Amino acid sequence: MYWRTYEEYKDYVGYFVGSFYYGKDDWDWKTFDAQAPSEYQTIEEYAEKSYNSHLFPDEEHPELPAGFHTTSKRCEPYFDGNILLGNTGAIDGSGTMEPASDVYPKSDNYNPLPYYLEPFESPLTDTEYPYVLTQGRIPFFHHGTLRNTPYTRELYPYPETWINPETAREIGIENGDWLWLESRRGKTQGRARITKSVAPKVIYQERFWNPELLDSDDPNRAWQVMNINLLTQNNDECPFNDVYGTYTLRGITIKITKADGAPEGVWIEPEDFTPWLPEPSENTGGGNAVYGA
Repeated sequence: MYWRTYEEYKDYVGYFVGSFYYGKDDWDWKTFDAQAPSEYQTIEEYAEKSYNSHLFPDEEHPELPAGFHTTSKRCEPYFDGNILLGNTGAIDGSGTMEPASDVYPKSDNYNPLPYYLEPFESPLTDTEYPYVLTQGRIPFFHHGTLRNTPYTRELYPYPETWINPETAREIGIENGDWLWLESRRGKTQGRARITKSVAPKVIYQERFWNPELLDSDDPNRAWQVMNINLLTQNNDECPFNDVYGTYTLRGITIKITKADGAPEGVWIEPEDFTPWLPEPSENTGGGNAVYGA
């Protein structure tokens, strides 16, 4: 899945289209380019191939179903692939890595059964930071893009801090109040939206940045004043699942206080985004030239 050159990547695209949609394993970019535009599978065919692939005939034993990508080819609540992964570095046992217990003494092996691990920062024990933060996407933007598009920013000009009404009463805030959100790693702002769509004690806010501050005296404020990622963490102090874990983006504890107002210099009202509106070009004829209007 990793390519050293753009040409390698293009050949992979050709191979993927050929193998996935046409059952051909010898496609490269040149083959794909000659075929394009292609008539791909219908959505029904795609769903059948994607979600019912375990029912297809096995290549070596056509009288049997292919099954799942487990060693038993069955759906395994007890995933013995984790045992093999912990001992060899591959879920089918074909790896050559040292056993996990030799390099990761916290565990004798990778657990083949699901288990619950209370987050390192837990509202069950944290009284200083009593609320649990989660985050995710919204439909107006894609990752960091489109924050400088006036129309989308009119629709969603600032990050909303979603708070359950019960929690809002506990903190003493109302809908539309500007807030400070703070964890043990950082502090940033959002604007309260009181809603029952989140549970009590749970806070939701979308990551954000403000390109209108790039021209200010401190351009770093553009990604700091309302960026929930300032509160997340990526360090050794936060243990996580030893096999599939990642740095902590959600489920961390925070505290909330009411702010005096919005961060200085951020754009909120529709008129604020006028500098980003498209500028008309010189008259090139248009309707006058075509219709004599």
